[in-house]
Amino acid sequence: MIVDLSIFHPSLKLIYAFLITFSVENSVPLRVTSLHRSGDNGPHGSLPLRAFDFSVHGWHRRDIRKFKFQLENLYGYLGAKSLSDNVQRVIIFHGESDQYHGHIQCIP
Repeated sequence: MIVDLSIFHPSLKLIYAFLITFSVENSVPLRVTSLHRSGDNGPHGSLPLRAFDFSVHGWHRRDIRKFKFQLENLYGYLGAKSLSDNVQRVIIFHGESDQYHGHIQCIP
């Protein structure tokens, strides 16, 4: 997938740059799986883009924990509030087994 940074919200660009750096420094694969979705009423449908998903296939659990810890410490203040528990966070991991992935979302 080609990532067009021109549609990214400025805060999302910072987060994406951190993900690229983490991927290189920790030798974990980086594959963005979802960006803008036309017609989506949520963060994937807004422009500038405020959310994206990425695969963690090839990551170990320790990589996921380390990434989440570092990202929240650096950029947690940019995270959106969850509709389910009203907690501000920049990333969640969800999905079943081979569909497990990271979802990053920033504030408008």
